[in-house]
Amino acid sequence: MTWDVGRVLHASVGALFALQLAAAAAAVGLLGRMAPPVQRIAADNVASLHHVEEMALALASGESSQAARFEAALAAARANVTEEPERVPLEILDRERGSALAGDPVARARVLDALGRLGAANREAIGHREVEAGRLGTAGAWTVVGLALLGAIVAAVVLRRIERQVLAPLRRLGEVASGVLRGETHRRCHSASGVAEIRESMRVLNELLDEREATREAGREGRSDRALLLGLLDAQPRATAVVDGGGRLLAASRSWLALVGGEAGEAVGRALREGAAGAGGGELEAIPIGGDGVRWVSVTGGEGTAATRPSQA
Repeated sequence: MTWDVGRVLHASVGALFALQLAAAAAAVGLLGRMAPPVQRIAADNVASLHHVEEMALALASGESSQAARFEAALAAARANVTEEPERVPLEILDRERGSALAGDPVARARVLDALGRLGAANREAIGHREVEAGRLGTAGAWTVVGLALLGAIVAAVVLRRIERQVLAPLRRLGEVASGVLRGETHRRCHSASGVAEIRESMRVLNELLDEREATREAGREGRSDRALLLGLLDAQPRATAVVDGGGRLLAASRSWLALVGGEAGEAVGRALREGAAGAGGGELEAIPIGGDGVRWVSVTGGEGTAATRPSQA
């Protein structure tokens, strides 16, 4: 399939543009997948750790006024259960909080153990989400690297296609034109590849060069044929010429040119125009040799005089 310049450039730039859009969309998608784990860490587990700290401080103060603080923190922790391991420590806190706040050492120890387990469950969840976020970040980084490599490959393919379809044919076109200017008239454009506009330019240039060469060959053949005709006329024993139907001289021998150079020439011209027989002491013998009245004419009964032949137009 032959592509034109516009199609090659549009397809190449479009491919690179689409790849950039894909890379941007992939980056946005990966960042979007990383956001929920980070948000959950901040919204859920960190909040639960804060509640654990509030309950521990309220219990450590030993003041009855801190019971409301403990209850508020416990209620917030129950409303923010995100991990299954949190449920058992919360049940212990519900059951033992009253005795612990009243100063019972056994209940106090159980509450402290439950707070420790509740905090550990949330710290472990934070660790899992950090690992998940890191995994997504690594996957995102490798995805971006992969897209960058793919972009480099696509760019290389695009540049190679432009080189093969546009730049190389243009160089060949320029080389042929330069070669012809240097006299290498045989040079022609030959290319199996290239966009439509360049291949059409090559075809037109080849036709112009062929036409130019044919014209030059025709000119050389015409000059050769004229030289042959003049030589044949000079070889005749009488003054001989070739004239058209109106008597206009087309070619002549040296002796004819010498003859028509004097007064006899007027008689010869008049005889050619009027068809008279007399021509400066001789008679004209005319033999048709072509269309449009072209004749081979010679002067008989007279004597031609040799003269230097001027160049014929």
